[in-house]
Amino acid sequence: MCWQVLHRHQAAADHMPSAQVRLGQMLAKRVTPACIKVGDVVWMDSKHTPNDVPYKLTARWFGPFKVLEVRGARAILDLPPSFGKTHNWIHMSRLKFFEARDANLGEGDTAPDHFWDMKA
Repeated sequence: MCWQVLHRHQAAADHMPSAQVRLGQMLAKRVTPACIKVGDVVWMDSKHTPNDVPYKLTARWFGPFKVLEVRGARAILDLPPSFGKTHNWIHMSRLKFFEARDANLGEGDTAPDHFWDMKA
């Protein structure tokens, strides 16, 4: 009985290095920084943006906004005056790229024009 426990312990110890390598590879994929450049157009996460509407009822992403400057992991965005005192230095983890296909989908608060045609 004791040798079985020792054998299982040794087998687990043998698998640890390969498991650590796999975990390191997975984490490296997650923390690879995005290459945001000046002139790119991005969406900004609305989670920490001051707003009178509760977070559950607001849009998840605001924008799109143009990137004016990039320093390390922060970017300066061209925010409109309606954002009030919101700081325009935004960490890259709160940004996602704007894709050209997003512009064809219309505004987030309005129903598409063809929706009413399909309903009738």
